[in-house]
Amino acid sequence: SSESRRASDFRRQDDRENRVFPVRNAIIPGGYERFKKGSKTMSVYETGKWGLGDLFSGIEADDFKNALKEVDDRVKEIEGWRGRLDDSTTNAAFRELLGKIEAMETLVMRIYSFVNLMFTADSQDQKIIAMVGRIDALLAEIQNKTVFMSLWWKNLPGGVAADHLAALPEYR
Repeated sequence: SSESRRASDFRRQDDRENRVFPVRNAIIPGGYERFKKGSKTMSVYETGKWGLGDLFSGIEADDFKNALKEVDDRVKEIEGWRGRLDDSTTNAAFRELLGKIEAMETLVMRIYSFVNLMFTADSQDQKIIAMVGRIDALLAEIQNKTVFMSLWWKNLPGGVAADHLAALPEYR
């Protein structure tokens, strides 16, 4: 049977027919003989630093700052619904609000993921540590500012809530 070991563990396995030997996150079939220095049959793959450029350019970059501003704008827009929600809220209006919340949450999760991946890559960078704290505070602030929707939903008469759910099967 195969067994994973740390790269510093150079012992052979007992299973002589299916010996494996790990080197820098790779399992090398054939055991120690294939690992010997100078072997032409072995490849060692170095793991490099991951790129987060598909999410944002950096925590001080304009695209990241613009995304934070966009989240703030979206939260303010959602807050504007506070006085508009009641038992007579239409399915169309409810769908519109859910769409706005979904778009805001998608952006927030992109920001959150980016910052936490940056922290994972370098947990000693003080700017990243500060940004993790800032994003955690932002999440708490968003929750506080949008809790009105959960409270409205919980206080809806059962028939009204059921009508909304029936009209919005994509959100069930």
